[in-house]
Amino acid sequence: MIDQLKIEIDELQGLNWGSLSIGASITIGIYILPQILGNFKSLYPHIDISLDIVLNRQVIDKILDNSIDIGFLGAPVDDTRIHTGVFLKDDLVLIVPAGHEWAERDEIEPLELMTQPFIISRKGSGTRHIIEERLGQAGVVLKKGMEFGHTEAVKKAVESGLGVSILSKTVIKREEQVGVIKALHLVGVDLQRNFYFAYRNDKYMTNTARTFLHFAANDYVE
Repeated sequence: MIDQLKIEIDELQGLNWGSLSIGASITIGIYILPQILGNFKSLYPHIDISLDIVLNRQVIDKILDNSIDIGFLGAPVDDTRIHTGVFLKDDLVLIVPAGHEWAERDEIEPLELMTQPFIISRKGSGTRHIIEERLGQAGVVLKKGMEFGHTEAVKKAVESGLGVSILSKTVIKREEQVGVIKALHLVGVDLQRNFYFAYRNDKYMTNTARTFLHFAANDYVE
């Protein structure tokens, strides 16, 4: 009865009014969704939107406890209670500080990484999951450097010469432009990944949520 009432109210309101609660992993929440949300709000100014930016694992928890309508993730979800789909494709790159011995090169062999302190995001990060999975497949055992809870801190650590790292190309645009970080190709390692949208299988998706998902998949321009 309650679900039917929600459906009827949703259909009556259309997109003139409504609310949407979103959870996103750090890379997506900080570097991708703001552009999409700004464009969406310009079309639908009366929709109230909240965005919670947390680690990948925490986004999954929020989906499962129904505290958000939609989640955006940097790694796949292995949970039959959650429906997922590909949102965007993303490329990870090796990054070094401008004065690094590798800064004049364009590509690095994977095993060379074992000679450098590696700066990494903390456990629960979608980026870390992909890095450990792909480098493990290449036989790379990372020389552990510092561990940070935020992408910006990882970038600053690399920029300061504390080590090297792997991050999304999306998040290092400014640093590359001003010349404080150099992006390199890692030979023979597939560092492309998908970004995903996700929601509970048993959750009623409002007209607002459905419209936003369609909009998000078609709006973002790098």
